[in-house]
Amino acid sequence: MATLKEIAQRANVSIGTVDRVIHNRGNVSKKNENAIRKIIAELKYKPNLHAQQLQKNKKFTFGVLIPEADPKLGYWPMAMQGIEKAKKELQNQNIRIAYFHYDANSRESFQEASKKAIQTGIDGYLIAPGLYLDVIHDFVLRLNAKTPYVFFDSPVYDTKSLCDILQDAFSSGWLSARLMHLLLPDSGNIAIITVQQKGNHLRNRAEGFIQYFQDKPDYKLHAYFPEVINSPMHDIDHLLENIFESEMNINGIYTTNALVYKIVEHILANIPNKKIALIGYDLTEKNKYYLKKGHIDFIINQKPELQGYKGIYSLYRHIILKEPVDSSILMSLDIVTKENIAYYQEI
Repeated sequence: MATLKEIAQRANVSIGTVDRVIHNRGNVSKKNENAIRKIIAELKYKPNLHAQQLQKNKKFTFGVLIPEADPKLGYWPMAMQGIEKAKKELQNQNIRIAYFHYDANSRESFQEASKKAIQTGIDGYLIAPGLYLDVIHDFVLRLNAKTPYVFFDSPVYDTKSLCDILQDAFSSGWLSARLMHLLLPDSGNIAIITVQQKGNHLRNRAEGFIQYFQDKPDYKLHAYFPEVINSPMHDIDHLLENIFESEMNINGIYTTNALVYKIVEHILANIPNKKIALIGYDLTEKNKYYLKKGHIDFIINQKPELQGYKGIYSLYRHIILKEPVDSSILMSLDIVTKENIAYYQEI
């Protein structure tokens, strides 16, 4: 049986646009409407009457458990933009979004946020797991067995999530190493910085990067792993001081999260004439600025906006439309440079 997702993919529009055409709610271009109606006819699509009845009689609340926005990092506000975009597209479906923010570095903060979420009466959850995976396990075990939840940004293994939305972390690290090899084609002293202590996907990125260089003896890797770093995510200046004051003569740095801008700022403030190959993650405002200036060589974008957007739509399709949902949605490994950033579409 045809689904809204299949129709949307064929018409190259969102599920929300297809839904507006089916229910004659307007706000769709004539071109798109004609294309959608043609596809509906070809596929002999029939609306899910049970889902329609649910929409008429019930309001749905999707709970979003997400770290507090860090203005210095800028990552989580990007995810919220995607969530809000999905919310706007589904505004006629009686869907409400309830945010439960927590401190990503505090076990107690997540416990408190999850407690509030359970007391609110949530129909489905979109969860950014954070660092304390044991606390996440405890939370999902307390949920009603029929309450679906979607993880995004990083996975939580041994759970019964409806869907996991993320990048392949190991492949992402391997790709970053290939890019570093292009920047330093003959040899190099390369620092790998992984600041968060318990994010498995960040360690997997570092492992992918390291394995790429295992058979290349002219490259010396200096990995800074969680057991070495105990500072907050945004406070790595003391680490950078130690790296650049050492005898290692670092000429390349790979950071497994969005903190590459901090490395640029440290270099500009302390060793402005030294050229260092830099690779990091995510198109935050500061990272985009330094990428355009040529201070960052490559950004691997994991599309937090699209992750948030797809997370809400996965809940919508499962809970309201009663349609099947992919158990895993992998984000593409997008390489962004100063040459192509002007043409890059994030969502």
